[in-house]
Order: sequence, then C-alpha cells, then structure tokens
Amino acid sequence: MRPLPPAVAARLAAVVADPGAVPLPVFNSLLSALAPSHAHLPLHLFRRLLLPRRRPDAFTLSSLAASLLPLHASSSAAGCLHAFSLRAGLLRADPVLANSFLLLYLRAPAPPGPGLARRLFDEMPTRTASTYNTLISHSTSEGAADVVWTVVRRMVADGCAPDRFTVSAALPACTSPRQGTEMHCFALKSGMCGAGDFHVGSGLVSMYFRVGRPVLARRVFDGMEHRNVVSWTAMVGGYTESGMFDDAVDAFRTMWMIGGVLPNRIALISVLSAVEALTDLALGKQGYGLHGNGAEAVALFDQMGISGYWKLLSKEILFLNDEAV
Repeated sequence: MRPLPPAVAARLAAVVADPGAVPLPVFNSLLSALAPSHAHLPLHLFRRLLLPRRRPDAFTLSSLAASLLPLHASSSAAGCLHAFSLRAGLLRADPVLANSFLLLYLRAPAPPGPGLARRLFDEMPTRTASTYNTLISHSTSEGAADVVWTVVRRMVADGCAPDRFTVSAALPACTSPRQGTEMHCFALKSGMCGAGDFHVGSGLVSMYFRVGRPVLARRVFDGMEHRNVVSWTAMVGGYTESGMFDDAVDAFRTMWMIGGVLPNRIALISVLSAVEALTDLALGKQGYGLHGNGAEAVALFDQMGISGYWKLLSKEILFLNDEAV
C-alpha cells in the first residue's frame, strides 16, 4: 500500500482525532482521495466515524461506490450501499450517484452484476449523457456492438443528445463502413471534429482503418487542424494493422522527425512490427531473386541510431522481452 500524501494524511488525522468536528465536505474529500489507492479505508471510516454522527450526502455515497471498484466488489457489497442510498432518499434524486452504482454493477462479477446494472438503468428517473456513456463504454469494452447501438438509439429516442464522449466510446463498435460514416457525419454536424478534439478525430482514424478504408482514415487525419501523439499513433498503428508497412514507417518518421512528436509505447510497438515485416519481406524477395523493400526502414533506424533515439527503443525492447518471459 502506498504512503498517503501529506495533505491526505493530515485530513485523515483530523478525522480520527475528532470525527464530529470535521465538516462533511472535508470528510467527503478524504473519502474521494482514499478511494483509488486505499480502497478499504473509505468504507471503514464511513461505518466507524461518519455514520454514527451525521447523515451522509450523495457525494459521500458516490465516493464509497468508487472505493469499491478497485476491490472488484461483489454485487452484494454494492447492494448494501445501494439499499442505504435508497433508504436515505438520495439515489433517485441524484443522477451522479446513480451513475456511480451503474458503473459498480457493470464491473461486478456476473451474474448478477450486469443484470442489476441494466435494471438500475431502466429504473432511473433521470438519465444524463454520462449515464448512457457509461453503459456504451462498458458494452464496447465487452465487444457487445449490438448493445452499443441499441443504447445509442435509446439515448436519441429519450431526447438526450450524444456528446463527444458518446462518439469516442461508440466508434470502436463500428463494424462496417456504413456505421462508421454515420458516426462521422454526426460528429461533423455536431462540431466535434474541430481544433483540439483529438479523441474523436483519432477515433475516426482508427475506425476507418479497422473497417478497411485507409484512404478515408488518411483524409480524416490530414483534415485535423492539430495532431498529437494519439492521432499519430492511430495512423502508425492503422497502417501496420492494414499491412501497409512502408506507410507505417513513413508516418512514424514524419511524426518524430518532422512533427517533433515523441512517440509513445504503442507507436513504438507498431513501427517495430512494421520494420520486422518489411525485413522479412525483403529477405523473402531476395530468396526469389527480387529486390527487397526494406531500405526505408533501415534508413529510419540508422537515423535513430545517430540521434541517440535507440536508448528509448532499447528500453522498449527490454520491456517487451520482460513481458514475454
């Protein structure tokens, strides 16, 4: 367990010393700070110090629900907190609290976690864009594309406008050019492809590569006013996955040498895969008396060696070797 930051430790000491004198917002901020890394503490503090002295609010319970996420809590643990929220009259009045329980049930072991999540979703008196986005993101991560589009259609039918987070979450569920084009048109009409919106633009690039439309992926990329490491990585990875290895190496070179963007781990893995494929292709062609195709890749790596960039690559290679063991 990691040591507490000094500010959090000071708040914890104040709460333990005199729980009744600490204002509820301070107690809530402590629970929220403890939730990600010290997941067992918030529930203990709630039961022992807060509950006997004062009535918690919706933020208190949201923080407690968040603290159960790292524990992979069973649905029974979530159910106890859920029941308390209902008895306190807080759940139906606060969409943020309801969303916290929705996420908790979605990540709980199945069954009955996902079933309880769907029931909670259906019974919510008010559903925000965040509510729908939580369900869409989870369905996308589970590979349930049909569920994603069902939720998106219900979102629109309920009069809740999809936002950029909706589009970013739904794009990985596009399995055909038609679905992808529809999402692209919606993003354009909604003004989601403007300057600084890297996630939607990068998601569109990855989607077009995935559905076999690399020309459209390149068109979206070229139309982006600004590009960061996420958008460049989408191009390098998309070219590699599409078997366009020369283009992957060229995109990597442009990102690093011309754009001045330091590649991340995913971009490095992608370009290494492309170079490996080009090297194998060159050796194969030489075996049949043909000319190889790996000269650009060799030149790129020569330039990396001269510039000292191999230090970063060598660390990446060592990391991958450690993972493979």
